[in-house]
Amino acid sequence: MRLHNKLFITFSLIIAITLVVVFIYLDHGLNRDSLAQLKDTIKKQTNVCKIILLETDIKKYPLEKLSQQIGSSLGLRVTFISINGSILGDSDVPDKELGKLENHIGRPEIQDAIKYGEGWSQRFSTTLKKNIMYYAVPVRAQQFNGFIRLSIPVEKVSLMSKNIDDVLMFSLLIAFIASLVMALVAFNIISRPIRILAKRAQAIANGDFSSKLLVNKKDEVGELAMSLNTMSDNITSRINDILNNNSKFETVLLSMSDGVMVLDPNGFIQLMNNTLKDMLDINVDPIGKKPIEVIRNINVQNMSEEVFKMKTGVITREEKIIFPYNKTILIHATPVKIEQKIFGAVIVFSDITELRRLETIRTDFVANVSHELRTPVSNIRGYAETLLDGAIDDKKNAHDFTKIIYNESGRLASLINDILDLSKIESDTFKLNLGQHNLYEIVNKAINKLGKDAG
Repeated sequence: MRLHNKLFITFSLIIAITLVVVFIYLDHGLNRDSLAQLKDTIKKQTNVCKIILLETDIKKYPLEKLSQQIGSSLGLRVTFISINGSILGDSDVPDKELGKLENHIGRPEIQDAIKYGEGWSQRFSTTLKKNIMYYAVPVRAQQFNGFIRLSIPVEKVSLMSKNIDDVLMFSLLIAFIASLVMALVAFNIISRPIRILAKRAQAIANGDFSSKLLVNKKDEVGELAMSLNTMSDNITSRINDILNNNSKFETVLLSMSDGVMVLDPNGFIQLMNNTLKDMLDINVDPIGKKPIEVIRNINVQNMSEEVFKMKTGVITREEKIIFPYNKTILIHATPVKIEQKIFGAVIVFSDITELRRLETIRTDFVANVSHELRTPVSNIRGYAETLLDGAIDDKKNAHDFTKIIYNESGRLASLINDILDLSKIESDTFKLNLGQHNLYEIVNKAINKLGKDAG
């Protein structure tokens, strides 16, 4: 529900409750004042009746006719009651019926008139069969000693009260409708800037920071508009900073020679650079997938789950990736923590396949060289020991042994030169001396050198 409608309904309820309270208060007050005014009028009319009675010769003008004439003039029931309670005249009762009426000396208003000088009473009249309001005063004169009583039906009083209620209700209804119309117009004018602010806030929530609010007011609405404009500018600036930082961050990651994979706190891939895609021949979009869905290696998946259980440190493992190519990968994984809260993880992949291959070649080469060096060294040592044991005195054998030692030392020197050449080749300092050579002579030298061993 819109704020405009909420304000209108709330204001309507407040006005309605207020008018109801006003109606109850005014109704009670007006009815009370009206009843008091009515009683005052009846008192005055009773005094008039008293004056008329005192100035009238009741012998010439009987009380029966006088009561009817006065009652007809006043529109009230006028009753003359003797001091002993008998009815001497009644404007609403025919003369012939007066003798049949009950004695009224015990009526409440008569008793109060005797005690206090006047008396009021409201009760059901057995004569008229109606609820009647009575007022009685005593009269002490030479020609009349008794009471004058005026009465009015309660229904007339109720009708008068109902008329007051109708007028009051109609007036308050008109006031309520007028208040609603004015409130509707006022709320529409007042809430218009708020509706504009709401639309602008919704636009900001949807990512539109281009438009500005133009609310030229120096109240809370104007302050809110300025705050929204400032917030929009700040958000735009922050977004630009974040985008720039993200661009720099992605540029660094994407340009790294090692493969990089970034996981979100739930273990799903958030970023993967092209180096890793090329390294593992990944052709699908990895964003939003688990590592096992992209890299078919359960150890990598286990490692990505284990890294979130770490508080600090780095997990380092060497894995053999068989699919799609047989490669040896060195993997480093570490969680990304900010203020003791894990926001993700970074896993770095280094292809060490060539390094491991070269290490294997180097190991094999060392083993082969060791084997090749052992043979000439063993021969030299063996013949040298033979000479030392006395064969040096045998000129024929000594000459042969010395020649063998010489040849083996040359072989040993050749192996050492080959090792030095390989070392130069690996250090990139070795340069070939290109030129024309007689291939026949080179082959003969090789045959002569190796022929004896081959034989």
